[in-house]
This record gives sequence, C-alpha cells and structure tokens, in this order.
Amino acid sequence: MYSIFSFISLVVLLSTYLQYNVQRGYMLNPSNQFTERSQWLAKHRKTLLISVGLCLIVVLFLCNNLSYLSIGIMVGAELISTFYYLPPFNFRKYGYLKPILISAIWVISCGLVPLIENNLLTENAVWFLVSQFCFITTLCILFDVKDAEDKAINPKKLKTVYNYNPQPFSPDAEPVGGAKAISTVESGSIGKTLMNASDCKACHTVDKKAVGPSFTDISKKYAGREGSLQLLTKKIIEGGGGTWGTVHVMAAHPQLAKQDVNEMVKYIFSLSDPKKAFKAIPQKGSLALSEHKTDNPKGFYTLKTQYTDNKTNDAPAQTSSDFIRLKYNTLRAMDADLHPGFIFEWGQLRQGDSKAYLLYRNIDLTGIKTISFEYASQDKSGEIEIRKNSVAGPIIGKVKYEPTGNWDTMKWIDCKLENSETDFQDLYFVAIKKDKPTDKIIKFKSVKFD
Repeated sequence: MYSIFSFISLVVLLSTYLQYNVQRGYMLNPSNQFTERSQWLAKHRKTLLISVGLCLIVVLFLCNNLSYLSIGIMVGAELISTFYYLPPFNFRKYGYLKPILISAIWVISCGLVPLIENNLLTENAVWFLVSQFCFITTLCILFDVKDAEDKAINPKKLKTVYNYNPQPFSPDAEPVGGAKAISTVESGSIGKTLMNASDCKACHTVDKKAVGPSFTDISKKYAGREGSLQLLTKKIIEGGGGTWGTVHVMAAHPQLAKQDVNEMVKYIFSLSDPKKAFKAIPQKGSLALSEHKTDNPKGFYTLKTQYTDNKTNDAPAQTSSDFIRLKYNTLRAMDADLHPGFIFEWGQLRQGDSKAYLLYRNIDLTGIKTISFEYASQDKSGEIEIRKNSVAGPIIGKVKYEPTGNWDTMKWIDCKLENSETDFQDLYFVAIKKDKPTDKIIKFKSVKFD
C-alpha cells in the first residue's frame, strides 16, 4: 500500500516527463535542425514517442484516483507549461517570467495538489505554499540573455561566401576546432596523402621556396597546360632538371606507381585552381552549383557565413562563423575516410576479403532513399551491409551482389534503406561472405546516394 504522497509524486514525475518531451518534439523544426540537441532528438525520435505514449496512458490511468479539482489544477499547470514555448504566447521570450512560472508550477504540482487530496488545505497550509513559492523564485537566477548592442542582425555585417575544391576532402586535413577548415591552399586529397608519405617535403613546401620550388609555384607554371600532367609525372618518376635552374636536380622516384604520381600532380595543380577562391553570395536565394561538372565530380563545396557584432565600452566586437560542406552524390571508393581490408594500389582500391569495409564520415542522409554501389567480383557472390556509427552498429540496409565475371567488369546494384534517416551519420559499407572461401570477394569503385 503506498501513501497518497507517493501516488501524487508518481503523477507529477510522469506528467513532467510527458510535458518536457512533447516540448522537445515541437522544437524539432527546420530552423534548428542542425543543432546538436535537435540531431540527438531526431536520432532518438522513435524511442521518445514510445515513452511519451506510455507515460500518457499511465497518467490517464492514475488520474482516476484524483479528484476533479486536482485534475483541473494539474491540467491548468500543463497548459501554462505549454504556453511557455507554444506560439503565439511563447513566454520563453520574456526571461523574467521563467522563475515565476517554474515556481508556480512546482508549488501547484508538489504542494497544492497533495494538500487537496489529503484534505489538509488550511490557512497555515496556504501560507506554507506562499513561502515555498517565494523560496523557489529566489533560487532561480533571474537572467535574460540577449545581444544588447545588436538588437537585430545587421545584414551589412553578415558575410556569406562559397568555393569549390576539386580535390576530395580528406579527414586528415580537418584541423581541431575548424581553424583552417576552409583554407584555399591546404586541402585533403589522395595526392596529398601520398605526398605526405613520400620524401617530397625534403625539398618542397606548399607555398614557400625551399631546395626546390614551392608546390604553389609549380601549379601556377603548369596547371592548365596541355600535356603537363604527363610531363610532371614522368619527371617525378625519372628525375631531371633545368626548368627551375641547374643547381638542384629533381631526384628520380622509380619506386612510385604512375597512377599514384598522377594523383600527386593533380593535387599540386589544385593549389592554384581559381575555383578555390571564395566568392561572395547573397544571404538569401538560390545558388547554382556547376563548378564540379568538369572535374569528374570528386571535390566538395564549402559554404561559410560570418557575423561580427557591435563593440561596447566593456567588450570588443565579437566574430562568429560557421560552415558546411557539400559533396557530390557519387563518391569514389578510393576517397573513403577509411578502407580497412581494401588495399590502395595503382590509383585504385583493390579487392578485399569478407568483413572489409569502407567508412564515410558525416554523411547527411536526409531525404536519401537508396544507396547504390559500383563494384566488381570475379567469381563470388555475397552481401553488402550498410551500418551506421560503427562497423558493428545497426544495419540500415543490405543488398546481395553477384559475380561480374572478372575484376575489370563493373556493375551497379541498388540498396533501399530500411528506415528514413534524417541526420548526419558515419556510414560503414561492409562486404560479407558467410561461406568459404572468403578472400578477395569484392572490389568497390563508386558509391551513390539518391
């Protein structure tokens, strides 16, 4: 047998959980869908809806044991809580109301209703409720956060720019905190990764002359010239000199594969690509993205916005910025963030064994219904699993593949996603073959999102 106070406490607990999660559900709207909180809520939407439904059923059942007066008071408190965030009332915008509303709802739920249900509502009890209201109000910190010097956003101080980088984005180039996330010189690519693993840095830097010319100067001299890709590839492999003087000669690198050197030279050429210069765009409107169409789409766009507020006597002007990257919907397998089990060789990913996988980080799955794979398999059939957030994470799609006859014959297969995903995910594409032999079962070339 439980006391009436324990019973009321359970009603208050469940009602509070119900109200807060209904409020969170309402706050999931396009204006704040990219915040960390909204992404977490969207990810756990199904669990929240189930828990809210169960809470509602239990609360309605428990209300059978309350008087009509208590039910009316609790409903009134719920309405006040709803008006706190629901337009057109939206009491949230009045910061000074928050401690008053919190105190009133707390006293009503945890004090007034239990006293009514136990027939203890006397004059002394009323004064007790008043004292509790004052005490809780005093505990609340009265604050109203706003930008005093900028009562409204000044469009002239809001700058929005974009650029296109023809090289695939590499997570290894992502700096901590995003300090250089949109640099027009340094950008990740397969070629840059290969160069970092070679001895190039012994004689060259990106933008300053060392033993040899800088990569930026090489790019300005050769980029766009017919035959320059083949010319520089040959010079890197065979060595040579004379173009930049006769004091230092380019050492030969016969150990490097031609396809790898091609990627290195393409990275060098990208350093002076005019597409990488940031261009100003309007704060509102549409933007036609076309720079990628001539580049065998593998690069990425960066959109950046920056705002500087007004300074005050007590604080200097503050600048804040944010950015987002847009990738083409077809990605090369060789540009995956990780590819354990697949060997990168001669400018492509070679075949991998069962449980080898590709990892692409931070893929926005909003609106994506199908993921397609361009693959080859000489003589083995198997399955491709799409998992999110971990190689052992939940499966959101899977598709069977059949042999293509040889490793040079590529085919496309489509995989329908099992559930609608609405947020950014780390995606793992895992190759599976359950029966032996399980070696060299598949080779990926491209992944497409539709």
